[in-house]
Amino acid sequence: MAENRKDPRIVIVILNYLNYRETEECVQSVLQQEYADYHILIVDNGSDNESYRYLYDRYKRKKSVTVIRARKNYGFAKGNNIGIRYARERLLADYVMLLNSDTLMEDRAYLKKMLAADADRIGVIGSRIVERDNVKVRMIPRYVTFPGTLFYYSAARAEYRDHPVSLNFWEQRLKQIKSVPVLQGCVLMLTPAYFQYYDGLDPRTFLYCEEELLYLRCKKTGLEEKLNDETCIFHKHGQSSKLLHGNQRKSFLKYMLTSYKYVLWESIKRYLGRNEGQDL
Repeated sequence: MAENRKDPRIVIVILNYLNYRETEECVQSVLQQEYADYHILIVDNGSDNESYRYLYDRYKRKKSVTVIRARKNYGFAKGNNIGIRYARERLLADYVMLLNSDTLMEDRAYLKKMLAADADRIGVIGSRIVERDNVKVRMIPRYVTFPGTLFYYSAARAEYRDHPVSLNFWEQRLKQIKSVPVLQGCVLMLTPAYFQYYDGLDPRTFLYCEEELLYLRCKKTGLEEKLNDETCIFHKHGQSSKLLHGNQRKSFLKYMLTSYKYVLWESIKRYLGRNEGQDL
């Protein structure tokens, strides 16, 4: 029973799409963790290959791993929300860590260190990330405040439509706007404070912009994002998305623009709320 647990339970949700070998490698790295009360939940996101059957057979006798599957590919946010709901309702998670399948948890104390980073009014915890060629990432710059969101959206749309003059116009204006550091989405630990307000990620997107919307959700409720500098995770970067659309720029822009319109809308609402009663 939950009330008999000494430590908070962490459920690590790993979304699989097609690349089950990569997911297996990620799971094997998590299984080396020293922290006692954790559970791995693999959500197969509607793969049309042997992913679910392989992963289910691989871990069906492992008590610390559960494998479930979605009826279709719901995308990143909704796919993870399936896992979050299952983790909270069935696995009694206190914390839910969303972990990309193309990552490796090489620090055996990673979960302990992430848990230790929690504090009052922290909604989401991330960590340092090491990518290929030893590139180190802390937080990533994003445009999440108006009018920067409008300039960025307009520039991306101009590029997608092959309008170089318009692209240059909006890029020049974007240079005047300061970006905001947000947590990178390959590892995000949602805290009990976050679940006081939300039951998952913003479900409106299919792919991309989850980081921006998560940042805006936290700001809306007075929560903070926290980078844990005490540990890091290795990110192989982009393997799942390559299987999805070949990593082509046009495909990226198509998905990104569809998602980023919600970032633009939320930033406008926040701007208008902050300036309510003032002359605009």
